[in-house]
Amino acid sequence: ARVLTPDLEQQAITRIIATTVKAMADAGMAYSGVLYSGLILTDEWPKLIEYNCRFGDPECQVLMARLDEDLLEVLLEVANGTLGQRGAAKWVEQTALTVVLAANGYPGTPESGGRIDGIAEAEATGATVFQAGTRLQDGHIVASGGRVLAVT
Repeated sequence: ARVLTPDLEQQAITRIIATTVKAMADAGMAYSGVLYSGLILTDEWPKLIEYNCRFGDPECQVLMARLDEDLLEVLLEVANGTLGQRGAAKWVEQTALTVVLAANGYPGTPESGGRIDGIAEAEATGATVFQAGTRLQDGHIVASGGRVLAVT
């Protein structure tokens, strides 16, 4: 995000991430795995809204579009406790964006049954279209609720 300057990023790492990791280690709860921080930028500095301990979508979808190495190798290093012995992950120097398309009525009671067209055309341009709330009905893809598609 353009609004996330290197200074703000460093503030988030120093004030939030490093503090959390240190507190967990000090409590004897060493952590290995995914730790996704949901942040909000305020006039003062970044503040934590939530932590997720999983790959979430669409966050993971946009990240994996830029990862320029084998994710399995990285995950094996996490599992084996050797992640700290490697360099930083390798990323493609391109921008990625994921747009979520939700069914009418989401997040309340989403409508279902709306026909979805254009997935092949979008993918022909280089996009990846992730399906979540879809189903096949009479040979057509239709919405089946909630977050229907994520286009990366």
